[in-house]
This record gives sequence, structure tokens and C-alpha cells, in this order.
Amino acid sequence: MAKKCGFTLIELCVVMAIIAVAAAVAVPNLIARRAQRDWTSTLSQSVAMMNKARVYAVKENTRTTIVFDASENVFRAFVDNDRDHTYHPETDRLIGVYEIPASVSISKSTFPVANQEAGRHYCSYNPQGLPLRAGAIELAGKTGQSGKVILAMSGRIRVQ
Repeated sequence: MAKKCGFTLIELCVVMAIIAVAAAVAVPNLIARRAQRDWTSTLSQSVAMMNKARVYAVKENTRTTIVFDASENVFRAFVDNDRDHTYHPETDRLIGVYEIPASVSISKSTFPVANQEAGRHYCSYNPQGLPLRAGAIELAGKTGQSGKVILAMSGRIRVQ
């Protein structure tokens, strides 16, 4: 008599049920971790963008501006040649752009409003690398986390 190899239908159903339970437990954790990673990354990128604009201001002996745009969900650093705190591709030189992930939002800012436009706040550095005004920006994550990036008049940036 020949020996039959393989799995029974019941064995396959049990394995599929175990995989389904494991996936049901793992997927929400993976989604929460991604949202946490996006929020942490956005905090780091905002500090990096501010440092990059500061170094660029000193290196190029010019004024730089970072616009925190809640309406477009983006940080944009540029050389602000016309000093209007708005990026114009024709006149201003772009230093860097960071698109904020959908799971993170700009919840509050104490930086000045850029040209009276709602949701757009800016900070600027003079050619000596000092900010024109101190302020803070608060970033909120989808899963409830919140943090501030604070810029002091000395140019020191800290995360709280």
C-alpha cells in the first residue's frame, strides 16, 4: 500500500486560523509604531531644518527663513531675498523642504504669522546665525503624542 503524504483540510484550517489571530494582534501594533516613528522623525527633521538654515545663513552671509506651513503640511527653508517670509522660486533660493507625513500635524506655533496667512508661521536667521525672534512649534501625532521644538534668542534649539 502506498503511503499518502500531505496535510488534511482540518490541519490547513487550524494553521490559517493561527495566522489570522497573529495578524489581528500584530497589525494594530505596526500601525501605531509607524505613527510614532513619523512623529519622532518630524520632530527631528524640524530641528535639522532649523539648524541647516542657521548654518546656511552664516556660511552665505545672508538671511534665511523657515516657513512651517500647516495648510500644505510642509516645512520649507529658503534664502529670503525679498524678506517677505514667503518662498518665491523666482527670487528666493530653496535650502530644503520636508513634507510632513499625514499622521503628524502642526498643532500650535508661537512664531510670527507669515504675511497674515493662516497656518503659515516662520522663523528667520540673520547673517550672524541668530534668530530674529524666539518661538516654538508644537507637533501632534495621530496617536496622541505631542512635542514642541523651541527656538531661543541665543539660537539654541531644544525639543520638549
